[in-house]
Amino acid sequence: MKNALLLLLVSLIGQGISNAQLQKTSFNEGWNFSLSGSNNKTDQVALSHHWNKDVHTRHEYFRGGAIYQKVFYMNSDGERLENFFFFESVVSRATVTLIGKTLHTHNDSYTGFNIDLSVALLCNLINKTKVIVDNRNTGIPPLLDNLMYCSGFEISTNFISFPFADLQYAGKELILSMDKQ
Repeated sequence: MKNALLLLLVSLIGQGISNAQLQKTSFNEGWNFSLSGSNNKTDQVALSHHWNKDVHTRHEYFRGGAIYQKVFYMNSDGERLENFFFFESVVSRATVTLIGKTLHTHNDSYTGFNIDLSVALLCNLINKTKVIVDNRNTGIPPLLDNLMYCSGFEISTNFISFPFADLQYAGKELILSMDKQ
């Protein structure tokens, strides 16, 4: 009887954890893009996006900054969730803001990173995010020379939500911790 109760308890706990699903939503469409110094010329782009994509055919190369902006709505469900941006790779330096608040500056080119949005995300309102990307590679190993032609978002971007959990990024997998501190 004791073993049956233990089995039932483990089964119920396991069912509760499996119902708490990570929601991964593509965040690639609908970005406005402008190069620094482009006199406010803005293009609508989808990620992944490179501003130096024609460097080998047209021999035009821009090393500097660019701005990606996106407006999105978060409904009231966001209040019950932990919400993150997950950027798989941005070249080389990325500063991410949400509704004018700087959330994170990432200096490790080609590595993924996530950003906790709980400090700035507005539910039932319009949110505006801005990512300032700079491919000058100043002081960012291994990109210390002028041999790299990459720019912008190398891989896709996602909006991730998970109820009542902490997310930590380690390599290519997300580690979920059910402990709240």
